[in-house]
Amino acid sequence: MGERPAPTAESETEASPAPFRLVRPGLVEAAVREPLWFCPPSLVAHRGSLEFARDSELERESLGLFLYKALLGERSCFALAGGEGELYLGRGQERVFLLYLAEETLWVQGYSILAFQRILNHRVQLMGQVGGLVAGGLYAVRLEGRGWVALSVSGEVAALRSTPAKPLRAVPIHLLAWSQALEPHLQTEHSLFNMVGKGCGDGAQFTFQGEGWVALHGEENYMYPQVR
Repeated sequence: MGERPAPTAESETEASPAPFRLVRPGLVEAAVREPLWFCPPSLVAHRGSLEFARDSELERESLGLFLYKALLGERSCFALAGGEGELYLGRGQERVFLLYLAEETLWVQGYSILAFQRILNHRVQLMGQVGGLVAGGLYAVRLEGRGWVALSVSGEVAALRSTPAKPLRAVPIHLLAWSQALEPHLQTEHSLFNMVGKGCGDGAQFTFQGEGWVALHGEENYMYPQVR
């Protein structure tokens, strides 16, 4: 993504037709005309002649099986929707944020992803165990290429610079995305969190090394879905 903040849907619509349409701030309609990756736990409704699979090379599985696996903790898995129809995706009061990548690479906090076009290459990576905050660790998804992404965000999104001289440190529950050039390192800072009385994630935070930007979101009452 270079050194600029993440583009909004409105800023890049001429580059490629968007498969996403906002029904309301917290609900997006995803038109399936070509295969589309989506996060099963975010599914609100669907219609049309749709088929679901982990990917085009594997046997199809029922949507119920995907949801069952998600309840068991496979929050990083995505389903591939094919055929023709519409998916309706959302996460309660969280807002939908549309993003267009123009031959770019971006790391995104896995739980924030609602859906993305299949033409984007993606890779899921475990970024580290974050104490009691995130059961099973924090997953990030590397997205690369040209295409649209629908994200779920809490509150407003802010993009902050991180440089070698002034590395940015971010609390995992507010982390949304970061530049390809940045390398996140999980650290623990007990004294800071004890002072402010949070104690979230046993004082876990990510320090970003390199040159780039970090997108953050969340309000004071926003908590990660798997807080223990």
